Amino acid sequence: MLFLYMHKTARCPVDQDMHGRTVVITGSNSGIGLEVAKEMARRRARVIVASRSKERAEEAALEVIRETKWSNVRSVKLDLSQFKSVRDCANNLINTESHIDVLINNAAYVSCGDTQLTEDGLEIQYQTNFFGHFLLTCLLLPRLLKSDCPRIVNVSSVLYKLGRIDFDNFDQSQYRELAMQTYSNTKLAIVMMTRELACRYGSRGLGIFSCTPGTCSTNIARNFPWYVRHTLGRISNFFSRSPIEGAQTIVYLAVDPKLSNSPYNGQYFVDCEMEPLLAFAKDRAVSAKLFAVSERLTGADFSGI
Repeated sequence: MLFLYMHKTARCPVDQDMHGRTVVITGSNSGIGLEVAKEMARRRARVIVASRSKERAEEAALEVIRETKWSNVRSVKLDLSQFKSVRDCANNLINTESHIDVLINNAAYVSCGDTQLTEDGLEIQYQTNFFGHFLLTCLLLPRLLKSDCPRIVNVSSVLYKLGRIDFDNFDQSQYRELAMQTYSNTKLAIVMMTRELACRYGSRGLGIFSCTPGTCSTNIARNFPWYVRHTLGRISNFFSRSPIEGAQTIVYLAVDPKLSNSPYNGQYFVDCEMEPLLAFAKDRAVSAKLFAVSERLTGADFSGI
């Protein structure tokens, strides 16, 4: 019964053609992001594969083209753990793409062992999973809002339910947390950012949603010791969804035109259906403060958008 429960999933119920729409997908060189890229290509979107490794991004773009027979695919380098890389990538896209219609913030990082700080002074999971995406969203939002149907999909996790927002510990200078606690915190921050952006820009046509792909068999634990990866791999083979299954809700939120200007804007989805958020994730005062602190830490400026 547990096996059946863990594998319960839903196929994207919408067969929407995406021809003429440009989709940017972070962390799309492997796993769920790569499968999302393939789904977008099958729907004839212009697909932009973003990865921190230029070589892996290029290889993934070629794989998408080879498997889908759709050639309107390009790759870009994006290292979310470096704000300079985020700005460089955004400038590249703004200067080379006539329009951007969908942004899928999918990339995620799980650290293991000692706390790692980025060159920007933040804990690496927080910067990769949340702050980097926050800055990228800010930089691309003016271009997105020019689309006739702008859409942002923020990939969170069911682990948001274990998260907390500690405004004094984004660099873990106050105390050290377990890696998975920090990961959960980043996923809560993603959910709260989603709701805040929906409140601020939903009236201008922006459709923005968060979701969980479910427990999937991917390489997200690549930084763990080999024996931990081996054990997790054995477990995940039994309990986890495939990356293709994990991609379905993300694809649904990216392509269904009916979701724009709907009561679902800013909401959290599981298996292509909305799931009510826990009360603490809907605290507008906390999300507004998180937004302001994130602007200060990243240098993002939404004031003129």
